[in-house]
Amino acid sequence: MSGIPYLPRDISFDEEEDSRILAAIKSRRPSGLSAFDRVLLHAPKIAGPWLELASAVRFKTSISSSIRETAIARAYSINRVEEEWNIHSANLLKSPDNSITAQFVDFVKNCPTGQVLSRYKAAGLCEKYAAVLALTDASTLQIQVPAEVLELAKEFFSSQELVELLAAIALHNAVARVFGAFDIKL
Repeated sequence: MSGIPYLPRDISFDEEEDSRILAAIKSRRPSGLSAFDRVLLHAPKIAGPWLELASAVRFKTSISSSIRETAIARAYSINRVEEEWNIHSANLLKSPDNSITAQFVDFVKNCPTGQVLSRYKAAGLCEKYAAVLALTDASTLQIQVPAEVLELAKEFFSSQELVELLAAIALHNAVARVFGAFDIKL
């Protein structure tokens, strides 16, 4: 059970704005409200914009799905949110990028934080993905990204792509913190 009760799957709101927010969220969830939705909807005016941002990060950025899912999966691995790790590592394996293998996903999950740049070559990873993982590690654990990590990332990503990538990392770190605080189970 979560730290606060999940709202019922058939929740409704009396306030018109909250009802519109709920309808918008339901329209994006063909399989019904998730446990995360049912916690966030305790504060509908937070849930609506939060899920709009999540949709923008997922569907409206210029970064590839393999780059985005690498960063997201790493953030969930670091934060030990196994349910979300399972979802995003599976998304990563479905990536059209041929360099994404089970060995790559294992590295994303198990490489000790802060050691990506010293281990990626031995694991057969390319430097671009190492930059994504190092950026995720630093942003997740230290907040401030060391200059050498940011400079490496700039070799592969435009300013727009870096903002999109860091927004994805930040958003999913925030999701991980809500999952952790309320012990949300999918």
